Parts: sequence; C-alpha cells; structure tokens
Amino acid sequence: MITLYTDRSYHLLFERLKPFLKQDSASIFKQTWLIVPNNSSKQWLQKTIADDLGICAQINFMLPKTFYWQILSENLTQLPANNYFQENILRWQIFQSINRDPQFTFLQKENNYQNFNFAEKIASTLLQYNHDYPQIMQQWQNQKANNKQHWQQNMWQKLLQGHEQQSPINLLHELENCEPSDRNKQAIIIFGVEEFTALQIETLKVIAQFQDIYLFICNPSADYWFDLNSEKKHQKNQFADTDRAMLSEVANSLLANLGSQKQALFDTFLSLDVLFEDNMSEQTHSTVVENSLLFSLRKDIENLQQASHFELLENDKSICIHACHSKQREVAVIKDEILAILNKNPTLQEQKAEKVIKPEEILIVANDINQYVDAIHATFSHDDTNINIPYHINRLQLHESPYVQALLAVLASFSKQMSASVIYDLIAMPNIMQKFNLSFDDLPRINNWIKTSNIRRFFSAQHKTELKFDQSNTNTWTFGKNRWLSGYLAGNVSDTKYLSTYGDIAGQEDLFLSVFDFIENWYALYQQATIDKTSKQWYSWLQELSNNLLYLEKENENLLNQQFYSSLIEENIDCEVQLPLKIIEDIAQQMLSNDNYQSVGKMGIRFQTWSNACTNDIKVLIILGMNDGDFPRKDHQNDLNILQNMPNRLQQSLRAIDKNLLLNALTENHQQLIISYLGYDEKTNEELAPSVLISELLDYLDDKTNGQFKVTRHKMHGFNRKYFQKNATIASYNQQMFYLAKKFYAKKLPPTNEPIALDLPLENKIDLHQLSLFFCDPLDYFLKNHAQIKLDIY
Repeated sequence: MITLYTDRSYHLLFERLKPFLKQDSASIFKQTWLIVPNNSSKQWLQKTIADDLGICAQINFMLPKTFYWQILSENLTQLPANNYFQENILRWQIFQSINRDPQFTFLQKENNYQNFNFAEKIASTLLQYNHDYPQIMQQWQNQKANNKQHWQQNMWQKLLQGHEQQSPINLLHELENCEPSDRNKQAIIIFGVEEFTALQIETLKVIAQFQDIYLFICNPSADYWFDLNSEKKHQKNQFADTDRAMLSEVANSLLANLGSQKQALFDTFLSLDVLFEDNMSEQTHSTVVENSLLFSLRKDIENLQQASHFELLENDKSICIHACHSKQREVAVIKDEILAILNKNPTLQEQKAEKVIKPEEILIVANDINQYVDAIHATFSHDDTNINIPYHINRLQLHESPYVQALLAVLASFSKQMSASVIYDLIAMPNIMQKFNLSFDDLPRINNWIKTSNIRRFFSAQHKTELKFDQSNTNTWTFGKNRWLSGYLAGNVSDTKYLSTYGDIAGQEDLFLSVFDFIENWYALYQQATIDKTSKQWYSWLQELSNNLLYLEKENENLLNQQFYSSLIEENIDCEVQLPLKIIEDIAQQMLSNDNYQSVGKMGIRFQTWSNACTNDIKVLIILGMNDGDFPRKDHQNDLNILQNMPNRLQQSLRAIDKNLLLNALTENHQQLIISYLGYDEKTNEELAPSVLISELLDYLDDKTNGQFKVTRHKMHGFNRKYFQKNATIASYNQQMFYLAKKFYAKKLPPTNEPIALDLPLENKIDLHQLSLFFCDPLDYFLKNHAQIKLDIY
C-alpha cells in the first residue's frame, strides 16, 4: 500500500514523519528504509531526528539513484554486488562493439576519442529509455531489428547477452513473481523526493503489493490545483476556445507557472491506488514573520489567490532582489546583507531562540557554486571588517586537495608541448614543490633561470624534430640545463650575459638538480602519454605518474586510486581497445564531478549548489546567479533519442526541475529570501534582464504592491559614496572600500577633456638603430623607452 502525506513545508512534514520513526524504533533489530533527495537532506534528517528522538539509529538512508538496486538486492537472491546496467559500465561495452563488431562499425567516428564520447552518449540514451519507457524496452528485448535504422535496438540486445536476468524489466518481473516468504516486509519511507522516473514508479507499484510505502511530499496548497494551467497555456486556450479558457483559469500565476513538476508527480500518484492524506497543519513555523511580503505571497499560493494587495512597509526586507555587475560584486553585496541581518539580532538580554539568526541558518545557493568559489574566498576570507564570518563551501571534496589539483594539472600539461609557462606553473604547485623539496623562496630563482636561458618550449632538439620543428637545441629545456651547468662550472665570472651564474653559486646545486629531476620525469611520462593504451595500461601509467611527480597524500591518494581502479579496471569488462590520454582526463574529471561530498559538522554560513542543498533548516535563503539564459537551465536535445516525442509526464526536464526549486524557495518557511543576478553588462554598463522566472516574480510583486517593490540596483564598484552616506538605503560594512572612497572623493580629479602626457625631456639626437626600432613597432618602443613599461613574456 502506498500512502501519500502532504503539507505546506518540509518542516511541518517532518512533524508528521516522527510518529513513524518512533513506531519503527520500538525494535532495535528493525531497520527503517528512508529515501531522501540528496546528502544534505540526509544530514538534516540525521541531526533533527537525533535532536527530537534522542538517537538516530537503524535507519538506512538511500538516494533516488541507488534505491532501485538496493531494494531489489534486499528482496531478490543471487544478485551481483554491482548493477551491470550503469552508464559507466555500458560505455565500455558499447565502445568495444563500435570498434570491433562488424554489425556496428558504421557508427565509428574519426578517432577513438570521438568513439568513446559517442559510446557514452549511446549508453546514457539507452538507460534513459529504460527509466522513461520500460514497456517499450520490454518489447525491444523480445524483437529483432533487421536494418540499420534500428541499430539502437540491436545494440541493446547485444548488451543483454549474458546479462538478461539483470535487465531492469526482468528484475521487476522476478520481484513480482517471487515467493512471499522471500520478500523483505520492511516499510519504506520516501521523504522530500520530487523526481521519479517511470521505472521507479513501476518498482514502487510492485513493492507496494507486499510492503507499506509512505511518501512525504510538500504541497503548497491544500486546495486541488493539479489541473491549473500556466499563463502561456491559458492564453493559448483563450485564442483557441473561449469557453474552455473560462473553465481553465490561472488562479495563482506563480503556482501555475512554477508547479508543472509537482503537477505531474501528484497526477501520477493520484492515478494509482494511493491513499492520499492531505490534512495540512494549521500552524506555521515559529520563525515565520506573518506581516511580511514573503508570508503574504505564500498565502496567495496556498489560497490560490492572484496577487492580493499588500502594503509594503519600508523595513520589510523579507524579499530582496539585487542587480549587480559581476559575480564578485554579487558576493560582496550578499556579504553586506548578511552582516546587516546579523547586526539586527536582539541583544543577549532580549533574544529568544526563534528570533536569533545564526550563521548556520543562512544558506547561499547557486546553480553551480563552483563558479563562485574564487569570489567567495576573496570576499569572505579577507577580513576587512574586523568581523570574522564563519563559512564553508559544500562542494566536491577532492577538488580542494593539492594532490588532485596537481594530478589534473599534470594530465592537462601533456597536451601543451612543454611550454615554459606550463612547466613553471607545475613546479610552483604546492604538492609538486613538496615532492621535490622546493619552497616558494626558490621560485624567483627558477623563474629567472627560465627567462635568462630564453627557454620557450620542447625538451630537446630531438623533441622539436619529432614535432616537425627545426632541429636546433636553442630555446629548449635541455639548452637551459646545459647553460646552467656551463655557468656552474665557470664559477663567478664577469661574462654573465651567456652564463647563468647569478653571482652566488653556493646553494644552487640541490635546487636545480630537483628542477632537472622533475623535468626529466615529466618528459619520460610525456613520451608514454603520446601512445594510446588500454585502460589497464593507463591505470599502471597513472600509478607511475603519482609515484614520480606527486607528493602522496595518503587519504586522498588512496581514495583517488580506488576510484581509478573502479573506473578503468572493474567497470571495464574485458574491453581491450586502446585509448588516447584525453579519455583518461575526461574520466578523471567525471570522477570528481560524481564525488558528491558534503561537509559534515562544519559551522557557519553554507555555500552550496542548489540542486544538492537542503533548505529545510535555514531562516535566510540567498540565491546567486539568477541570470537570463542561466536559470532555468536549458534542456539539450538528444539527437539519438528516437522516443522523445512519446508522451511521458514524468520525463526529467532541467527547466521543470529549476522551476520546482524556485517554487520551494517561495513556499518553504524562510524568514528572508534574497536573490541576486547580473543586471548590468560589465563592459558597457547596459542594463540586463534577469531570468525569465525572476521577471515573472517581479511582475507579480509589482502588481501585488502597486509598484512599491523595487529591484536594488548596485554600482559597479564597492567604493561608491552612496554605500557610506548617513542613513544610506544600502549600507556597506567594507572598511577597505570606505577608506578607498574617502581617498577617491577627497582628491581633485583632472578635467576629462585635458590630454594625459608624460613629462619627458625632448630628444634632440636619435641614432639610426633607435629610429628603426621605432618604425618597426612604435607602440612597443614608446612603452619600453618612454613609459618604462616592460611586458615580459613570462
């Protein structure tokens, strides 16, 4: 039996979840299965359950991508440990078929790199068919296609050979027909998951025949709204059929436009034999400010009203929208907003727990938080206010490791012909310096050696010849090494124009021997990297690279080595096709992207990618990067998908997912919602429109407040005087910008129409060589000889 519980927010839904957890905790030997949307939700539930019930134990948390296989493993015997039908496994089998099976050689591209990418795309498409159209895939298993137009069906049947019992459709049939005594009768709880595929729904239907399934999903309105039409669809109905348009009113435009994913989900469950428990709580969360614009907007959605009038008060900051010039300014603006929020906290004598906003209750999200990492560190790590705001970024764990950064940089360097800047950047990486006993104090001397030796690229004359350049040894790393050795053997001499003696020879030996050792090891690995290898050979090569070039961080090195072993050895079932290095680079990047690391127990403000975030436990939600074209994300059409025109309401759409995220942000129990976007072109200062969804929200708020709600438009620079005036509407806490503003506005600026010139004496004599240099490149001559600006190559 499937029972569906709904409420206005996940905080209120958790109150309805607690009785089930208390009931299941009666036996310490009974485990509860709890399926959650992401790791952040898992952590929030673990903490909240432990706080409310005293302990969080015997709960098996599962994610939507893995619960299908885990549930089958619990109920069926003789299943292998790993699911064969995964993209990372199928891509190798398809890649081998494209290269070696005559039936599929017509699919070959220009090279194996393109073949492997094509194999990944085919694997992803076939698995998408399984998730979205399981009935059609069942037909594919039993029918034989006889022409090239149906090669996808033939490919699927080839993948099934020897693995028929593991196919998703056959496993469902086996689960449905297995003996009742073999089934695990443990109840299943699904909390907060709002994205299901057709295959997952079919799995739940089968399991519900012998297990109880409890669904907890947020529903923004207690009234029936699942057949509401968006404004766009409503306008189409008006144009086509006036009578039909009158029956399909919009009610609340925000809910109608943003709620398509929830509509499809509820419509699917209501079409099944589901017990629908929609007794919504009358209470609101204690942190909600009931006389705010955000609360009034939620009431509109809940009551299916269209923009009920609201008198906006001057101090109502429950919804703020900021237009900025750059990502750096976005982060700087929200830092000032956070300081203003924390500054308004009541004093220790007056404060109550529900009124205080702690840094841990502030969440900052973006579509991809990795795009903001540099701006976040530059803004929040630099203490210019004498106030240290604790913060952390929930992002990929391995990306932060110096070992992984060095590994990725070395892999990328093998495609860049050993240029001076690339090798110097590698030597300057902390992990590599530690491996070769170098320090930051050594870098200026190494840099000077590269410049004075005039090293450009290539290891040696032979290396240049192999790449079809001239055979001379000049400007190579071998030439630079020989020049240093010549200077070292010559000792302190006056002729330093051609000998790199640097005056003091003492102490150079160990430094440059380490540098030469790195360069020779790099070149030896580079020579191997130019040759295609099998995945097993690449795995051995990666181990050699780690041992010879990198300082091994035991924890991260073991974790990465384990992931490489899984990707190149375990997932590759007898595929012996040789691969270029570029494929190994891509696999490494995918491994890091799939490492959905969450920082547990870290304090302070949390930055996170929106789709991986849990917003249930926060009072202030800040959303960055709501730019036109960036949000909602666009769905890229898959030209291999021959079933895309078939109806499927549950088919995953990035646009619908992003709309649902914004709807949850508007309806969840936050005290304050802050949104920022790039509202100006950084070069031309021209105004830019926000995301189309934010434009719709602005139109709604404008109608609701009779034009009182305004976007806060910021200046390009943080030292503008408007941020530091008394009783400023937008105040800045940045002391560095304050001092800069004082200096900038205190000095007398020159008139803009006067030419700017260098105060230099007039030259009466010019030799022929200088004249020729001037006519060859006037700008370069002026910069070097008059402006005294030298643009070094490195």
